Amino acid sequence: MPGDGETCKKLATYKSACCDVERVVAEGAKFPRCPNHPEQSTEWKPLLEPLRNKKTAERKN
Repeated sequence: MPGDGETCKKLATYKSACCDVERVVAEGAKFPRCPNHPEQSTEWKPLLEPLRNKKTAERKN
Protein backbone atom coordinates (compact mmCIF):
# COMPACT_ATOMS: atom_id res chain seq x y z
CA MET A 1 0.00 0.00 0.00
CA PRO A 2 1.36 3.43 -0.86
CA GLY A 3 1.97 5.87 1.95
CA ASP A 4 1.70 9.63 2.27
CA GLY A 5 4.36 11.47 0.29
CA GLU A 6 4.77 8.65 -2.25
CA THR A 7 4.03 9.30 -5.93
CA CYS A 8 0.79 7.84 -7.26
CA LYS A 9 1.30 5.52 -10.24
CA LYS A 10 -2.35 5.30 -11.35
CA LEU A 11 -5.32 7.66 -11.21
CA ALA A 12 -7.80 6.03 -8.84
CA THR A 13 -9.86 6.45 -5.72
CA TYR A 14 -7.97 5.43 -2.59
CA LYS A 15 -9.15 4.80 0.96
CA SER A 16 -7.04 5.57 4.03
CA ALA A 17 -6.21 2.51 6.13
CA CYS A 18 -6.79 4.41 9.38
CA CYS A 19 -10.36 5.67 9.03
CA ASP A 20 -11.59 4.92 5.50
CA VAL A 21 -11.43 8.49 4.14
CA GLU A 22 -11.68 8.33 0.34
CA ARG A 23 -9.63 10.53 -1.98
CA VAL A 24 -9.09 10.59 -5.73
CA VAL A 25 -5.35 10.77 -6.38
CA ALA A 26 -4.03 11.59 -9.85
CA GLU A 27 -1.16 9.79 -11.51
CA GLY A 28 2.06 11.61 -10.62
CA ALA A 29 0.55 13.35 -7.56
CA LYS A 30 1.81 12.77 -4.03
CA PHE A 31 -0.40 10.82 -1.64
CA PRO A 32 -1.65 13.11 1.15
CA ARG A 33 -1.88 12.46 4.86
CA CYS A 34 -5.28 11.56 6.22
CA PRO A 35 -7.20 14.79 6.96
CA ASN A 36 -8.49 13.25 10.20
CA HIS A 37 -5.00 12.22 11.42
CA PRO A 38 -2.48 14.68 9.90
CA GLU A 39 0.05 13.99 12.66
CA GLN A 40 0.34 10.30 11.63
CA SER A 41 1.64 8.61 8.50
CA THR A 42 -1.12 7.34 6.23
CA GLU A 43 -1.33 4.23 4.07
CA TRP A 44 -3.76 4.29 1.15
CA LYS A 45 -5.66 1.29 -0.28
CA PRO A 46 -6.85 1.45 -3.91
CA LEU A 47 -10.58 0.92 -4.33
CA LEU A 48 -12.14 -1.16 -7.06
CA GLU A 49 -13.75 0.68 -9.94
CA PRO A 50 -17.01 2.21 -8.70
CA LEU A 51 -20.13 0.29 -9.68
CA ARG A 52 -21.64 3.30 -11.47
CA ASN A 53 -18.69 3.33 -13.90
CA LYS A 54 -19.20 -0.37 -14.68
CA LYS A 55 -22.89 0.23 -15.42
CA THR A 56 -22.02 3.14 -17.71
CA ALA A 57 -19.53 0.96 -19.59
CA GLU A 58 -22.15 -1.78 -20.02
CA ARG A 59 -24.61 0.70 -21.54
CA LYS A 60 -22.01 1.82 -24.09
CA ASN A 61 -21.46 -1.76 -25.35
